[in-house]
Amino acid sequence: MRDELVVHGGRINLTELTQILNVDFSHIEAKVTELLNSDPTLQLVLGQLITRSYVDRLSEETNDKLQEAGQISISDLIKQYDLPPDFLQQAIAERLGTVIQGRADEFDRRIIFTESFISRHRAQIRGVLTSITRPTSIPALLNKYGFHERLFYTIVDEMNKAGQLRGTVVGGRTERAQYIPDIYAKAQSNYVESFYKQNGYLEYDTLLRLGITDSKAYIKKLMKKEPLLYLSTCCCGAPLEEQIEAAIEEDLSSDGWVDIMPLLPSVFSKSDASQILQRCLKRLCQEKALVCCDSIVVSSAFIENCTKFFDELLTSKAEEAANYKPTIITEEMFEKKGKAEAPDVSQAGRQAKKVERRIKAATGAKGGGAQGRETKTKAVKKKGGRGKAEDDEDDDDVGKKPGRQEIEFMTVEEMEEVLQSRLQNMDCPDELVTAIAEQIHRPLSCQFQAAVQSLLVATFAKESSSRRKTHDELSEKVNGLVSNIKLFEKGIALFSDDVKEQLTKHLLKTVCTDVSHLLIGYLAVENGATITDEKPFTVERRSNLISSITDSVNAKALANSLNGSKLEEFHGHLDKMLEQCQVLIRKVDKKKERQIVFSHRMALGEQLKDEQDAAMILHLAVLLLFHIYTQCMLHASGKFVPQIIAFLKGYVSEEQQEMLSNCQTLVIKQITADRDASVNKEEVAAELLYLLPKVKELALNTKKGGANNEK
Repeated sequence: MRDELVVHGGRINLTELTQILNVDFSHIEAKVTELLNSDPTLQLVLGQLITRSYVDRLSEETNDKLQEAGQISISDLIKQYDLPPDFLQQAIAERLGTVIQGRADEFDRRIIFTESFISRHRAQIRGVLTSITRPTSIPALLNKYGFHERLFYTIVDEMNKAGQLRGTVVGGRTERAQYIPDIYAKAQSNYVESFYKQNGYLEYDTLLRLGITDSKAYIKKLMKKEPLLYLSTCCCGAPLEEQIEAAIEEDLSSDGWVDIMPLLPSVFSKSDASQILQRCLKRLCQEKALVCCDSIVVSSAFIENCTKFFDELLTSKAEEAANYKPTIITEEMFEKKGKAEAPDVSQAGRQAKKVERRIKAATGAKGGGAQGRETKTKAVKKKGGRGKAEDDEDDDDVGKKPGRQEIEFMTVEEMEEVLQSRLQNMDCPDELVTAIAEQIHRPLSCQFQAAVQSLLVATFAKESSSRRKTHDELSEKVNGLVSNIKLFEKGIALFSDDVKEQLTKHLLKTVCTDVSHLLIGYLAVENGATITDEKPFTVERRSNLISSITDSVNAKALANSLNGSKLEEFHGHLDKMLEQCQVLIRKVDKKKERQIVFSHRMALGEQLKDEQDAAMILHLAVLLLFHIYTQCMLHASGKFVPQIIAFLKGYVSEEQQEMLSNCQTLVIKQITADRDASVNKEEVAAELLYLLPKVKELALNTKKGGANNEK
């Protein structure tokens, strides 16, 4: 194997040894391992046995090529010698400076140069860069003179550190890199400084034509001590700003206006003028002055004078609007006048809307009459709760929100016509007149709305006492019903889930429906509807009333919750409805709760004493017994009597339970006697005549804490 290695020049593949020596590969592999352990000059690289002498000879050949070409790369050697890059790079790195006379590139260790090659390139680069008198692209120099890119930047950095170059490289090592000689940079700076001294500003496009790409950075570096204002197209100096400030001061002192565009060079844009104005006004402490059309400064006194042109029009239009077009009255106006007037605000506002709807229905509503009013009402429905709607109405913002009906004072175009006629002698440009009209439109509209609302407040203040009385009556009724609902819930909670669900539905269809009808009817009246007690409160009528409410989201949600089976959902929508109606639910204390429960028990007893109908006697009796034993009120119809009797099984004696069950059976027979011929009516009537007094006596005489209850 050693002989074959020598014959092949110090490098041989193990597969070739297998064929030459005619020995199995495993034996060759084992012997090679022994050779590697015993001889440190041997290496196994990618299945090839290589001696150190071969590597030395490879290095000598590489050095010859390097001295001939001046540079060589590891990639070329890999292709030539078919060896791995890591092995070759390590072998060459160990022999750099000894066998191989050269040095590796600092940024790419796979490229090797000779000192003579580097010196020749340094001399060429120094000569080329020294002869340049204007900015030149580095990639163009590399292509023209064939410089190696990495070596070029390395040599330029070394020459800059040594002070051998009179210029700088800008743009980094990218395609935009440029070499700018010092002589050109000095000429640039001299031109820029001279232009600034003469004109008081510097244009970015001018610097770009001089070859300066980052204009702002260049100006900041060149003029560190100058207080410059950097704009979108140019930068402005202090002298120009002082000229603008003087013009603005003169304008503000004379209560007039001034356009600074004629005072600025033509390169300045509208946005530049706006920035200069804002800075000057801030420096002059005149932030209240109005900037129109980006370049015109108008004094606040001039704006106030323009506003006064509309005083007479505003007063006359407010009186006309108050007479024929009532608008929304907000609580905010009363808060400004004093808290003492605040309670009447919402009522007055609702009355104002009521009158407004009636006027629209009679005069301008589509279709006429009540149908016309309903059409307009539907068109102005709002989303969200009553609270949010009132917050929107409390806002003095003139911008109209969807569905909000407000009276407009004048349009911007109409204001422009008035201003044009009053400012004819001042040579105001059309753009300025338009800007002033837009500026005063909102304050005048708010002032107009306030004037109309003040007139309406005076008109409807007389009717506030009756409306407050109606609201107090509603509050009392709703408080009583809500208290009963909460007490009924305690009784329902004692039953099993299936019975509890049925009782909850019954409560929703009865007492909860009564509360809902009271609130919906109140809101409908406040929105202009007319309600008479002669008509029953049907589902269809309820839907019609809801459609007449401007903000009907809460009313719809409350009405829909009556068809469910969860009191939590009903209470959630009820709270929103109470907030919309401004009804406060008073908290019931223990003493008040006991009074309500006792009154309910007394009412059941009195009704039971005077009742003669068998089914009603049994119904009232089981309700009263439930009340006595549980101390809870229960709201249930006659169909729940069997469930209540079953519940009382744990409280009454067996004899009493049997009596109640027999009475229930007899009542059912009496009710079905007309349809069932097998039932003896006289016998049933006789038995009921015997049992009913006992049932009454049991219900009326039973006291809490009887023997069976204690058991």
